[in-house]
Amino acid sequence: MDLLNEIISMGNGPIPNVPASGFVSLFASGGQPNYINAAGLQMGLVGSQNATFPGNSVVAATLQNLGSFTIPANDAEAGAVYQLEIEANFTQAAGTATTIRFTSNFAGTTDGDQTLGAAFCAAGGTGRFYGRVRAYCVTTGVSGTWKTSLLAITTPTAGPAGSYVAEDNSSGSVITADTTASQVLALKVAWGTTTGSPGITNRVTIAGRIA
Repeated sequence: MDLLNEIISMGNGPIPNVPASGFVSLFASGGQPNYINAAGLQMGLVGSQNATFPGNSVVAATLQNLGSFTIPANDAEAGAVYQLEIEANFTQAAGTATTIRFTSNFAGTTDGDQTLGAAFCAAGGTGRFYGRVRAYCVTTGVSGTWKTSLLAITTPTAGPAGSYVAEDNSSGSVITADTTASQVLALKVAWGTTTGSPGITNRVTIAGRIA
């Protein structure tokens, strides 16, 4: 009921048409209110996407995407932070254990790069994995600059005891990538060898803008 004592009912309706040039949509496609950022993009107040359950595996000895998501063109502002989280499970190579390599990759550029030694899990063992990569917008524009960070944690089911952690970040370096174009943030994985059939499978991915 409004101030004039008129009863207002709410119901589902069609997604509004794309507004004419110079106008904005009041609501995002998910139904949440839009806001206009400094770059002019209409972004819903809920910055994260829903969880997805990809089920894709990396079994190669060359870097492959374990998970990724696309940052929309014109979304970035100086100080904006984008995050990709992955929960997975893995199987270590049978016979002789091998290494596993994790990298953050933004706009096609590998940045954070860490390798866990073969001792992170016994040969033929299984375990769980949590990974997180972030992209931080430093400056905007066609020659926008970015930093990234990487966190990877493996926890074997049986042995050795405890978790192994790999962490990396851009430190003083930056990646140049156009903020007026869409860019992809990814977490890539590679095994030291394919002998013994090691593998890691993405079970849950959560991605979005967090700042």
